[in-house]
Amino acid sequence: MALEPGNPLFEFGVEQWLSEPDVAFDAFLSGYRFNNRWLRTSSFRIYKGMFSRLREWAQTHDLSLFDLKETSIEQFLGSRRLSAETRHRYLLLFTSLFEHLAHIRAGEAELPSLSLVNPARTLLLEREAPTREDPDFMNMDEVRRFVDALPAPSNWKRLRDRAMALMVLGAGLTSSEVLRLRVSDLRFKSGELEGVWAPAHKPRPARQVPIQLWARPCVEAWLHEREALCRGDSSLLRASDQPLVGALLFPSNLAGVPSKAVTLFRLVKAALDRAGVVKRYEGPTLLRNSCGALWLHQHELLQVSLWMGHATVRYTELLLPQNLRKRH
Repeated sequence: MALEPGNPLFEFGVEQWLSEPDVAFDAFLSGYRFNNRWLRTSSFRIYKGMFSRLREWAQTHDLSLFDLKETSIEQFLGSRRLSAETRHRYLLLFTSLFEHLAHIRAGEAELPSLSLVNPARTLLLEREAPTREDPDFMNMDEVRRFVDALPAPSNWKRLRDRAMALMVLGAGLTSSEVLRLRVSDLRFKSGELEGVWAPAHKPRPARQVPIQLWARPCVEAWLHEREALCRGDSSLLRASDQPLVGALLFPSNLAGVPSKAVTLFRLVKAALDRAGVVKRYEGPTLLRNSCGALWLHQHELLQVSLWMGHATVRYTELLLPQNLRKRH
């Protein structure tokens, strides 16, 4: 979703958002480009309804839009008893809305900016994106651009980040699965990396998954560097650093603390921005879907479904071009 600072939607400042929130929100929807596309009339109505429900809930709790925090947004969503997909859609909208409000607040310097902490984005990243009937995925050209846009391995964390992103993109794992991986989950054949064992993580079953050939060298490079970090003889360690401890494949720090989902999301989003790849949902789920779509060029639908851990083949079929779905 993209902001255009020269747009009339910026004519509505903090005061107008407080006194005429519905009018300000209409201007926001009219002037905001979602994935570089203007909203359809049907989406406009749906988003207006979502916003009205949030505003009415906030008013009953004596809160303005600028008072809403993670806990209050979570309470609102909980009061709606939403499906996973609808909750996700609410949070996608609210993430863009609070980003916009943060720009306004920072510009007027009337209230502290939330540019670094978006309450809706934090909630959005706490859960995996639900399976959609029209999932986004990248083509091979976009995949190449994304890989080229990943950060250069200037230090051990950058090397880890590249490998972590390519594990999602090259093995079709979810962010939760990747962040839980241990070194012992990697699978080798004749001494060379071949795949990964994904332990059961509801709703997906345990499964062994191959890693795409083009993703393996980066993962192997990280594995070699990780071994050196554990021994304490890595050239990327500072004199004051202690050796890496723990069994996690992609730890957050040398103490072996698990990495957070938000770290992976920001890594992916930043690389997509640098690559100029714009999709509806720009997080790890896009990489996972892209892996499945690429597999379908070379492997049978049922095999790819098993690798992806989909509950039914129907979900895997959605990663096929529309003109091919009817054949399966």
